[in-house]
Amino acid sequence: SYTVLHMSPSSVATVPAGQGAAAQPLPRLERIIAASDGSEGGALAAGYAIAMAPAGSVVRLLRVVSSGSTAAQKEEARKSLLEGISHEHLPRVEVEIVESDDTADAICHAAERAHADVLCISSRGRGALASTLLGSVSQAIIEKTRRPVIIVHPGKGPR
Repeated sequence: SYTVLHMSPSSVATVPAGQGAAAQPLPRLERIIAASDGSEGGALAAGYAIAMAPAGSVVRLLRVVSSGSTAAQKEEARKSLLEGISHEHLPRVEVEIVESDDTADAICHAAERAHADVLCISSRGRGALASTLLGSVSQAIIEKTRRPVIIVHPGKGPR
């Protein structure tokens, strides 16, 4: 599934198989977390989270800043999360800034605190070698959380 997830030209959802999965009702997405690093991909993840949120749900835009960030840096991160968000979505959009030097761990903990129904994140689209050498936040999140994760690949959205 790792190869399909990273090599597919379109978005891919991976759902663990289980007995009786067809008999279970579809989950209602009431609490969605979209993690963004301020990049184009992060904005795309936020856009997908808002687009898939049903009426009455809450989308929490999350940004992890390094430990020891100043109040001004946190405010700038907060403003960058809201750039491009339509005012019609603001009543159901929350912003959370978290300080941590371990981005993946901070995102996973935020998802647990919020009881998130799903996480929406972006992948930088690095190759397998670069991800192995540099580490991959999206891969670390998938390994650490038991919550569903939707990974959006910048430039590879729906056509």
